[in-house]
Amino acid sequence: GYIIPRGKELVTIGGTYLENDWTLNPSESEVQQVLDRASILLPSIKNVSVKYTWNGLRPVRHSGVRIEVERIDVTRKDQSNSDDSEKESFHVVHNYGHGGSGWTVMYGCAAEVKRLADEIEFR
Repeated sequence: GYIIPRGKELVTIGGTYLENDWTLNPSESEVQQVLDRASILLPSIKNVSVKYTWNGLRPVRHSGVRIEVERIDVTRKDQSNSDDSEKESFHVVHNYGHGGSGWTVMYGCAAEVKRLADEIEFR
């Protein structure tokens, strides 16, 4: 679980892992379980007022995080002249599959994505 201060009045409290559950709103029992676990770390939040709840959807890749550049080649056909076509390519920097670790690895992954993007040669 985690407790993240958000100014003087708010904190974000979380920490669930429900595989293949894409529900956007947590159940009352899930909220209570999160609060109960968080109050072990910080007893003063035991009787807090909950302002709003949500589920953060964190897709996981079982083969690991994907951070890499992919070059995609496409051929565009001219609609006015079916014999004409134009080849072009573009790059995609993939950065996904972090699962619940997104908060903890975001700065390192972002730095790697920037490094990869900086290495792309534009022609």
